[in-house]
Amino acid sequence: MTNLNLYIFLLVAPALLFSLRIILIEVAALISISNYADQMFWLKKLISKVTGSEVKQSEINEELVIILQMISIMISAGESPMTALKYVSRRSDGYLPKLFNKSFEKYSTGVNLTQTLEFIAAATHSAQVRRLTNSIQIAVEVICQSFSIRVLKSTLPE
Repeated sequence: MTNLNLYIFLLVAPALLFSLRIILIEVAALISISNYADQMFWLKKLISKVTGSEVKQSEINEELVIILQMISIMISAGESPMTALKYVSRRSDGYLPKLFNKSFEKYSTGVNLTQTLEFIAAATHSAQVRRLTNSIQIAVEVICQSFSIRVLKSTLPE
C-alpha cells in the first residue's frame, strides 16, 4: 500500500466501523423484541469491542444503583413505576437513562410495555437490569389487577 492509500484507509475505516455499529444497534433493537437477542450477542459484543463502544457491566451496575435510589424516592412519593422511570430517563445522563429514554420513545409509538422492558433488559445483558424490568412488569400487573377488581366491585349491586 502506498502512503496515500494507507492515509485514506485510516480516514475511512473509523467511519465504516461506526456505520456498522449503528446498523448493528438497529438490527439488535429489532431482534431483541422478537427474543433473538441472545443469538446475536456474540456479534454485538465483537462489534462493540472493535468500535470501542463496549459498556462495562460495572458501569451499568453503578448507574442502576443511582437510578434505583431516584426511582424509589419517587415511588414512595406516590408516582407510578413507569412515570418514575420516564422522569429519571429524561433528567439523568448515562447509558441506562439514554436506553430507557430510547425504549420509552418506542413505547410511545405503539410497542407494548412488556416488549419495551424486554428491550431494555436484552440491550444491557445485565441480570440486575433484568430483575428491575421484571419487577416493574409485576408491579404494573398488580396495579392493573387491583384497579380492575375495584372497577368490578363498584359495578356489582350491593
